[in-house]
Amino acid sequence: MRTKLLIGIIVILSFAFVFKIVVFDNVNFLCQIAEGLDDPSTLYYFTIERIFKIAEKGAVGKSLTENISTGENRHLHYLYIRILGVTGENDTIPCLMKTYIEHQHQNSGESKSMRHIVIRSLGFIGDEKVNPFLEKILNEQHHDKMLNFVIAEALYLLTGERHDFINWQGNEEKLFVSKELMQARQVILDTKGKKRKFEDMIILDRLLRPPGR
Repeated sequence: MRTKLLIGIIVILSFAFVFKIVVFDNVNFLCQIAEGLDDPSTLYYFTIERIFKIAEKGAVGKSLTENISTGENRHLHYLYIRILGVTGENDTIPCLMKTYIEHQHQNSGESKSMRHIVIRSLGFIGDEKVNPFLEKILNEQHHDKMLNFVIAEALYLLTGERHDFINWQGNEEKLFVSKELMQARQVILDTKGKKRKFEDMIILDRLLRPPGR
């Protein structure tokens, strides 16, 4: 009886260990799960927050940028880019810039979403070397009328300055800085040159969530 009990315990522990490695610690697998969930939903945020906890312990950018560069799992690229921005790995910037250029002049809904998340992630990463690029494209003649607002927010995160931008109605407007945006700016300042903690990532990611999430 004791032998059977011991074997049963070993089997359960082995299954739990394999499950943790294959599922709970596998960023690509978690992205696949998140993609199949409703956004927003409690389970969706639980899944991406698990990814942030993994990123707190080690870099996750290499595999995600490789997938983006090779075109693998194209349906997950938006989420990949979201993660790259929140985790703040500077060496992923060339991949993000290339992605923006690929979608720059496309008018599809997918390209619009990709432009937005790339610009937001460039702001989240917090590397000032992208400032000239963002300043150049701010207030260009975009097909996407909301893009200038997204660029202005990214520039605030990078510089702390409130830029004027042309809004969706074609009028000049100065960026309004919310409490959440100020908190995100502080995270970027505090984590410059450092690895971000889970709490830092959540503050940044909440800028991409509906109010109250």
